[in-house]
Amino acid sequence: MTAALNSLLQTDLPSPCPRVVAFQLGRIFRLDGRRLGHLAGTHLQVRCRCGHSGTVPVDALATQHGSETRVRDAVASMRCRRCRERLVEEVRWLG
Repeated sequence: MTAALNSLLQTDLPSPCPRVVAFQLGRIFRLDGRRLGHLAGTHLQVRCRCGHSGTVPVDALATQHGSETRVRDAVASMRCRRCRERLVEEVRWLG
């Protein structure tokens, strides 16, 4: 699975945009291009480069950005509460 994850992370997305992935039954799913409305009622686990992490309800992101906003665009606008930077390193969908 490590080789599959490494190939998944090597994409042509802009560098400030972290990859959003979900693991289910041993398979990796990319969620970068999914609309927030499609993930309603779920949560994202977000980790900053400073080490701080937290869980964000997708419904809160959809309220703020709109349900048609792509996950990658909403994540790119996030700012860490600890260091106040926009250095999101990892995002996981908690389903």
